[in-house]
Amino acid sequence: KLQFLYFIAMIQYVVLLLSLLHGVSSGWMFGSAEEELTVAVVGAGIGGASTAHFLRQQYPNATIIVFEKERAGGRIRSDIFEGTTVEVGGSTWHSNHQFMNSFCNLLNIETKDPRDGRGNYGIWNGKDMVFRQASSSFSMVFSMIKRYGLSPLYCQSLVAEVVDSFNEIYEIVNDPSTFPPWESIESVLRHIHLYDLSQDTMKAILRDRGFTAAFIDEMIEGILRNNFGQSTSEVNGMAALLSLKSGADDLRTAVGGNTAIVTGLLDKATVEMEQEARVSSILNNDPEMLVTKPDLKPIMITYEQHGKILKKDVDVAFIAAPLDLAGIEVFSDHRRRKKAEADASKYILLHVTMLAANSLSPHYFRLLRADSDPSYILTMNEEVAIFNSLAVTHAIPDQSQRAYRVLSREPLSEEDLDKMFVNKTSIVRHSWHAYPSLKPTVRYPPVRLGERLYHPAGIEHALPLMEAAVVSARNAVNLMIADRSNWKAFEPPVRAEPPPPPPPPPPSPEETVLESSPESDGLNAAADWASSWFSGDKSDQEEEEPAVEVEKPEPSIWSFLTGEDEPEPEVQTEEDPPQSDTWFDLGW
Repeated sequence: KLQFLYFIAMIQYVVLLLSLLHGVSSGWMFGSAEEELTVAVVGAGIGGASTAHFLRQQYPNATIIVFEKERAGGRIRSDIFEGTTVEVGGSTWHSNHQFMNSFCNLLNIETKDPRDGRGNYGIWNGKDMVFRQASSSFSMVFSMIKRYGLSPLYCQSLVAEVVDSFNEIYEIVNDPSTFPPWESIESVLRHIHLYDLSQDTMKAILRDRGFTAAFIDEMIEGILRNNFGQSTSEVNGMAALLSLKSGADDLRTAVGGNTAIVTGLLDKATVEMEQEARVSSILNNDPEMLVTKPDLKPIMITYEQHGKILKKDVDVAFIAAPLDLAGIEVFSDHRRRKKAEADASKYILLHVTMLAANSLSPHYFRLLRADSDPSYILTMNEEVAIFNSLAVTHAIPDQSQRAYRVLSREPLSEEDLDKMFVNKTSIVRHSWHAYPSLKPTVRYPPVRLGERLYHPAGIEHALPLMEAAVVSARNAVNLMIADRSNWKAFEPPVRAEPPPPPPPPPPSPEETVLESSPESDGLNAAADWASSWFSGDKSDQEEEEPAVEVEKPEPSIWSFLTGEDEPEPEVQTEEDPPQSDTWFDLGW
């Protein structure tokens, strides 16, 4: 008997184990493969496209709707200029960025080093070239040490340490069991030991570590003005160090343009694309309607498209666009609304000027005619240079001209361009809010704005890199999966029952009563109660219930972000009308 029972128990154990393995493989632990969800993704940049990609991996049957107010790509913008694809927006990523490389492999997109076949670089102080890249490696090292001492070597070591710390984030997002999906950016930065670097400027960090002033003010300043349009005294140390990608094989870009990565991910995720759709609000549907209409989704998206105001109902929404620029009305955990007015002041307006020219002006840049033009020019600060950086993008076929891309904080006039270039032609201009202000801050946007509403794009306030946007998208999807078990079920709202009628008063001796019987007693009592009620005598009714004090909610995400206390709840009675929604400030 014991052997038989043992055998039965082993069979049950094996069956249970196989069912668990099937559950994991079918996705019930990280999202059901069979369940049909309707998901909205606002923004079709690299963050929105990767959000759609990770959602499709977890939910093959989901309906994924992507809203984009302009065109797919977001801050990644590839344009054709003089017969060649040129990156106007986000142009490169680091060779150790796992997700960007994996996307290119998935989509069969070839990558290259963007600097292949391009000459050297120089640093310009507004009058002279203070540093020029030497022709040989030995000469380059010698000239570096002569001007900057050992600071470049120390900086390379510091960058390697920071990159190693950043790489820990892949274990977190790829295996949520090691570290739960983060709700705040601060928590993950602390976990990967980068928070302290994010709380000080790059200039202060390098100065405290003994780097030379010339290295900080010339080399690092020039790189940050090119990468983020901001100076060493503005950019936080973490973002600055992760953007210092050095070495011959560290940078990658997509052959044919980085926009192909975004469009390829959207196509592979088989999304429903709503182009030229400007989302105006993301709000909760009325709980009563959700009960009476089972097919209705809990979130309503309102958007304008081709002059029409349209609405879509979804189960969950992701805002993969800058909330400060979008101007979207959103809800929070306590059903309080926020009209997020577009605030461009928190972003750097970058002007991109594309042009063809024979060469740089030797007089303006004080170049010796025997010297070859540098392929890249970095600048030191706004006071001495009217542009951030300048680069040769390609040689124009069948012409003796080259194509140049100039980045600046202010638009360059025709007079400015005539001074800088020889025989310029074919000028094309772009302007866009390229980067958020990267000053050190203790307040980052939350990932979860409310139940079923997520904001992966908030990571850019700490680290505006393409890879960081993808990492944050993966985390937001992981967080949604973890949250699903806690989503509220929609039940009919509890309505207060009407108070029971008061007991009938005892008949007075003077009154004439009906003949005593159960029926007559009831009629007498009803008549007496009705008489007293309509005459206004309600002294025998139950005393009015005291006002019910509304329980004070936990501090909301918004009160944390604004630094303002929640308003004290008012005492309400059942007869009071419901309180209207409150507007409040979202400023980080």
